[in-house]
Amino acid sequence: MEFKGKTAAIIGGGGGIGRELALMLSEAGVRIVLGDVDETSAKDVAAQGVAEMYATRCDIGEDASVNAFADYAFDKLGQVDLLFNHAGVSVGGLLEQIPSADWNWMLNVNLTGLGRSVAAFVPRMTEQGGGWIINTSSGLGLFHDLPFGGPYIATKAGIIAYSRALATYTRNRGIGVSVFCPDATATNFMSAGRLTGIPKEILAAGVSADKIQTALQAAEVLIEGLKTDRFLISAIPETSEKLLAMAKADLAPESDAFDKNGQSRIVVSKGGLRVPLDKRDEALALFREFADITQGHYGCQFYDITISASDPEQLVIFEVWDSKAALDAHAAAPGAMDLILKLFALGASDFGVQEIH
Repeated sequence: MEFKGKTAAIIGGGGGIGRELALMLSEAGVRIVLGDVDETSAKDVAAQGVAEMYATRCDIGEDASVNAFADYAFDKLGQVDLLFNHAGVSVGGLLEQIPSADWNWMLNVNLTGLGRSVAAFVPRMTEQGGGWIINTSSGLGLFHDLPFGGPYIATKAGIIAYSRALATYTRNRGIGVSVFCPDATATNFMSAGRLTGIPKEILAAGVSADKIQTALQAAEVLIEGLKTDRFLISAIPETSEKLLAMAKADLAPESDAFDKNGQSRIVVSKGGLRVPLDKRDEALALFREFADITQGHYGCQFYDITISASDPEQLVIFEVWDSKAALDAHAAAPGAMDLILKLFALGASDFGVQEIH
């Protein structure tokens, strides 16, 4: 795919990956219309464009808003060669406590929103002779290893399935389809979502800092994938190998972290948190009590906590698990979140996990 001289409509272009994507496409000579629920942010991005770029409000969760955005895009650009459905929201937490209202809010944006966009754009893209649609999913849509993210994962896996169906549906209309799966990205996306029963800090603590990509890195992966007209554009390292391992294991929950021989990888993890000195011993006692329970968790080989030799307020956790799935199951075990909430009540901060092996 060549970009110069093309036109694009981006829903969800006011920040993060959408912003970087818009600026890269503009640099490549693409004329763009941006849509975002935050119209001010979208207009700020448009003002930085090299090529012609416009911005307006678009809420993919509302029929009238998406239809108005499509009208605006075709009016400003004449035709839309590339349609990026990038907007999305997140819901997560303790799965049995998440209210139906949160489920419905997210489904309306992440899945029904795609239907709105397709209804507004595909007839006109067909009439103009074709185009290309890019739907943003997530690495979690491929590899479902975040237990507290179950609802979000369900919609992101649904986007991949819908995109496959859409690609077949539009093939004889001259419209190609890609689905984009970014890795964990340094944006405020997850922190802006709705969580039930767990602190937002826990989500950030569960991802090693060295595994988080920037929005620019994610956009670069997407652009490179589009250059070769790929259907699945994944920013996850070794995506094909992981998918093959999952297929061979009949999608067993731990299989996305198997090694090349189809065996679970032992996970050795080091983490920690800070606790005010006057509350440290109380926090340590809570952890020690929980450690006794943890030793009985599925796949636990070792679990212990100690005080840092260099910082008396820093508690250091060492863990060894049979697999990544076992570590994830531990995080969602009864009592685990109660412990976290008690530690927060003691003033704990700076939760962090670094997977060593």
